[in-house]
Amino acid sequence: MINSIFSRGSKNEKQENKNNIEKNSIELDLPLDVVKNLPLITQTGNEKLIIENYRGIIEYTEEIIRLNTRICVIKIWGRDLYLKEVTTEILIIKGTIFKVEYLT
Repeated sequence: MINSIFSRGSKNEKQENKNNIEKNSIELDLPLDVVKNLPLITQTGNEKLIIENYRGIIEYTEEIIRLNTRICVIKIWGRDLYLKEVTTEILIIKGTIFKVEYLT
């Protein structure tokens, strides 16, 4: 009884809530990255990455940058990588980008 009072919802309730969010997003013509706070990555060639909705910087060197997001860790491999702009919502990475990995 006590567990049910303080429960944060069953798996079915969480799945139903997730489905409702996606359905409402589509009906209201809202992008899922905004509604679900998903990372949005824009890449220009192999020289620039713009990453929105990141949560923090885990690792930063000239060869590797690792970022925390709500759903995964994003790992960027490259040469002469640097952070051109950092705000609470947007991160701009410049340099020669070799690979972008999504680690779950």
